[in-house]
Amino acid sequence: AERAAAFSHGLSEIIPCTEYDAENVHTPLASSAALSEGFRVDPDRAEHRAVLETLSCIAREVVLYLGKGRVEINYDRYLHTDIVAIAAGVPNEAFVKLVWAVVDRAKRKGLQLKPAWGAQMTLARLTDAVPADELSDLYRFMEVAPVPGVSVPTHVNVGYNVWWWNADDPNATHGGHFVPYRSIPFGGR
Repeated sequence: AERAAAFSHGLSEIIPCTEYDAENVHTPLASSAALSEGFRVDPDRAEHRAVLETLSCIAREVVLYLGKGRVEINYDRYLHTDIVAIAAGVPNEAFVKLVWAVVDRAKRKGLQLKPAWGAQMTLARLTDAVPADELSDLYRFMEVAPVPGVSVPTHVNVGYNVWWWNADDPNATHGGHFVPYRSIPFGGR
């Protein structure tokens, strides 16, 4: 997480983005439409808290079900879109089983989850569009920054992203931080 946080910090010096520290970088397993509501999650709202609690139970069940299988992801490159910067990775079989076990258990509890498109670590949320002709510094940085390498997650966090809105345009969001709600350790660690 330290290399990922260092990348996020370096990125924030090049382009406008929300910098993630070691506590905020994360690898999504799945996302919930029940919590989307324009990305406005409020853990104090009973219906949101209920979904977060259900997801926490699912995470505990899956971690126990999968036992002590060691989840590993080799993050070997950086990628970005117009809204996010990530480290892309190659997962092991335990990671893939984890993702699909979470999605399957959620479905059995009546909660639709969208599995992550792949193993990736979210490093920063871009806050403003950067014109293509101004991306050369970003690409140079991405070429020379050390990649995170092999990561062995120690826990599953159930959480949500906090987003900021532009007062002049209520439909425009700015990327925010991942906020853990519950942390479930692998193997009782």
